Amino acid sequence: MNDRLAQRRADAFALVRRDAAPRYSLVEAHLREQISAGTLRPNDRLPNETDLGVQYGVSRSVIRQALDNLERDGLVVRMRAKGTFITEPDLSLPADLLSSFSQELELHGIMASSRVLAYEILPADPSIAKLLEIDEGTRIPYVERLRLGDGDVLGWDATWIHPSMEQSVAHMDFEHDVLFDSYRAAGRIVHSVERRVRAVTAGKDLAAKLLVKEGASLLEIARLVRDISGVVLDRQVRLYRGDRFSLALDAPGAGPSPDISLNPRLRFDG
Repeated sequence: MNDRLAQRRADAFALVRRDAAPRYSLVEAHLREQISAGTLRPNDRLPNETDLGVQYGVSRSVIRQALDNLERDGLVVRMRAKGTFITEPDLSLPADLLSSFSQELELHGIMASSRVLAYEILPADPSIAKLLEIDEGTRIPYVERLRLGDGDVLGWDATWIHPSMEQSVAHMDFEHDVLFDSYRAAGRIVHSVERRVRAVTAGKDLAAKLLVKEGASLLEIARLVRDISGVVLDRQVRLYRGDRFSLALDAPGAGPSPDISLNPRLRFDG
């Protein structure tokens, strides 16, 4: 055993002996601190429950309760026959930035980028035609992209654009340009963004694109953008990997309940 590991074990043992708080909470707090400080890094494997019990001088049941709490909060993941591993850090999405992928990742110091999977002009099916408030079969621009952070696949989105914007977006670089900039360049002032958030599971096709298992949890954010005259400019459905993202809602005190469905005052990236 090297000196550094021996010191960590001694510190851990001393921790639970000098505090009157429940031992599982002390073990949990110490592991959280190591994860936060980067001493324990994503994909690091923790010692098994028996060894952790020796390290902290507590029983396996105490260790199990501490790990249960860490797993509940997404800080560790248990894999049968493999062990317990530190997870990738969670990327929290503030409700007021739900339509700005680049801003969302910038909050976490991550470089956002996109990869275009498809761009075509296609006839609007009945559901999309209804949302865009156009006739069924009207030909509209459609773009499908993968969303990446520091080169890793984090999300996928599909956007159906109003036919009046076809010429304005025809020469867009959808991997780098901002869709809302094209709207502004065409003289269309974005007035409102209606959003709906729900949890869904990955089908076979999306699972392959997002590099997750079929049936994995995803966070879906569907938006409808209108200009100042009330015309719908686009319908977008964005799916984030559930193992990397969560939604953060801040409702301090006794103020009004958060409303994430409509906020006409914010400016968003496309």
